[in-house]
Amino acid sequence: MIENYSFVQVVAHVSRCLQTAFDAELKGLGLTAARGKVLFKLALAQTEVSQTEMTDFLRVENPTAVRILDGLESLGYIKRVPADHDRRVKMIALTDAGRPLADRVVLVARKLSSAVVEGLTPEDIAAAGKVLNKITANVAAAGVGRGTASEGDDEASA
Repeated sequence: MIENYSFVQVVAHVSRCLQTAFDAELKGLGLTAARGKVLFKLALAQTEVSQTEMTDFLRVENPTAVRILDGLESLGYIKRVPADHDRRVKMIALTDAGRPLADRVVLVARKLSSAVVEGLTPEDIAAAGKVLNKITANVAAAGVGRGTASEGDDEASA
């Protein structure tokens, strides 16, 4: 079991390193990580995104998402408008002022992505992707992070 735990520690460490590097780049743009992620999502979507979808993407509770979106809206980077299909649903869109900054966030993400795979072969990248996708599926299937781990799983957290 210890070998599996060590592997998971490495995966978690890589995740934290990537997040730290991305956060540092966003800070250089005057953005928090959360605000940068919103702009990133909107830039890639190239269309409006519902507030619910954005909240899910950020993996935060709705009140937290509202604060993040309020901040971006007050800066003039995004706007919230009622959805055509249901006026109760709020859609989030980039403004003309937010588009250039969102595009810079995407550029930062792409540069970071390129840097972290430097020296890896396409086969290495494909194999790693396959393994990480399987781990992601296993985590989802196990209900990890939703408070459903059984008592027998305590060994892995020790």
